[in-house]
Formats: sequence, C-alpha cells, structure tokens
Amino acid sequence: MANNRTARKRAGKSSQKKALYVALVAVVLVVVAVCAVIYGIHKIRDGVTESGAQGASAQEGNAASADSDDGQAIDLTIAGEPITAGEFRYALAETKSAVVASCGSGEQSIGADFWRANTAMCAPEASTQPRSEAERMQAQLTSSYSPTSKTLCAAATHPLEFALCKAVRLLEQQHAVYQQAVAAGHMHSASWNDVMQNASSENAENERARSKGEAVYGLDRYEVPVYLSKYLSQLKDQYINDDAAPGMAVSDDQVKQHYAENTWDFGSEISAIPSESERWEIIAANVKEDLRSTIYYDLVSARVRNMDIVMNRANLVDFVKSALSS
Repeated sequence: MANNRTARKRAGKSSQKKALYVALVAVVLVVVAVCAVIYGIHKIRDGVTESGAQGASAQEGNAASADSDDGQAIDLTIAGEPITAGEFRYALAETKSAVVASCGSGEQSIGADFWRANTAMCAPEASTQPRSEAERMQAQLTSSYSPTSKTLCAAATHPLEFALCKAVRLLEQQHAVYQQAVAAGHMHSASWNDVMQNASSENAENERARSKGEAVYGLDRYEVPVYLSKYLSQLKDQYINDDAAPGMAVSDDQVKQHYAENTWDFGSEISAIPSESERWEIIAANVKEDLRSTIYYDLVSARVRNMDIVMNRANLVDFVKSALSS
C-alpha cells in the first residue's frame, strides 16, 4: 500500500511538471507571436513612412522642377528690362479671372481644354465710372497703352491672345511705376529679381521680429501678389512725399490754382476752425498731396504710352498655353 501511494504521488508530481512545462511553452509561443506581430506592424509603418517620404520628396522635386525656370528670361522685354518666366506667370495668374470673365461666358467649364482649344470668343471689358478721385487717377493709368500693347490687345479675340494682352498690360503699368521710382532714386533697378529680393528681405525681417517676440505690423508673411500691391502703393506714397522727386517741387501758386480748379469737401470740422490761416494750412496740405498724386499718375501714364516693348508673339502665346492648360 505504501509503495502504491508513493507511486501515485510520483505520478501526480510528474503530471504537474508536464502541465507546467506545457504552460510555459505556450506562454513563450504567445510572446513570440505577439513580438512578431508588433515587429511586422512597425515594418509596415516604416515602409509607409518611407514611401510617403519618397513621394513627398518626389512631389517637392517636381514642384522645384516646375519653377526652376522662373529666373529665366522669356521672349519679352519691357523698357529694356528682360521679363522672366516667374514674373510673367505672376502676371498671368493675376489677370486670369478677368480673361475668364471676358472669354468664358458661353463655356460649360473652364479647364485645360478651354485654353488648349482657344476657340472661345472674348468680349471687350465694360468700362466702369470712377467713384472717387483716387479711382479716376488709377483709371488714367490703366487706360494708358503702349503702342505695342495697343496693337496686341486690339487683335486679341480668343483666350490665349487675350491672356497675353492682359499680362503685358499689367506688366507695362508696373514697370512704369518701377521706372519712375528709379528716376527718383527709390529703387536700384526695375528688375523682377530686385523686387523679389525686397519681398524676401521683408518676410525675413518679420520672421526675425516674430521669433524675438517683437511687434510685426501688417502680415507675418507676404505672398507675391499681396506684397506687390503693397509695394507699388508704397512706391507711390514715397514718391509724392519726396520734394526732390521729378515733378514734385510744386509751388504755392500751383497749389492754389489746383484748389481753385477743383471741388473739395473737407468736412464741417475744418469749416468750423475760426482762423482762415489755420484752415488754409490744413487745406493746402491736402490739396498739395492731391496735386502731387495727379502729377505722379501723369508721369507714370506717360511712361506707359511711350513704353518700348519687344516680344515674340507666337512664342509668348505658346508660353501662355502651357502655363494655363497645365
């Protein structure tokens, strides 16, 4: 009996050991399986990340490639200044909506085929009545044509030619402003590269100020169209406030004559000032600024009308087609 009991105890202990061993093996297998799954997930993620990075890198490369010719001159020279591909693309982008409005009224959609086909008929833009003196002076500039752009735009009846017309018109106006600024010593040259360097410098200065917690007036960063709008306005303000700029040395008699020839409304506050000399001091300052603005737009408009433009029309139409249909 004692031997049987001992044998049963040994058998029981042996069974427990086997069960424990089997359990340990199972645990090990589960751990290995879990590790394999985790490793596999990480590999998949790494593969996706690497693929995504390669894709992003490829896209960046393609974008860089698309813009790699921005600094290259195209078949267009305005007042002796070669126009670059980047500047011309900017002008096309700025005037595209006006082209679509004039040429796309009968189209179902405006896509790449619209530009490739180039069959739509473009209607002349309706003129608008200026609502203020500032708009009148601006309209004087925008209604001025160089001999080349006048001929070009008169023959522009289809989208590509109309887009070329609008882009050249915009650039000749802007370059007239640049030239006037150069004449006053406010710009080194009328080149696109100089304008873009000014934009980069201002954006870099804003970034430096923001990183140091300093106040940044205006936008933190200016995209090209917004910067150019601000820059052109600044050039005009700088010019009319510079006594030494060509045409800005106006006399008191000129100010009085300009005041007498125009209608003014300075408000009740100015009229309420009892002293006539004090009233005139305030009025004269405003009249002088308006007179200088009038002279400034006369000078810039005259530059547009006398602008020398050299172009290869056929090559530029191909450039427009490639830019707008891509």
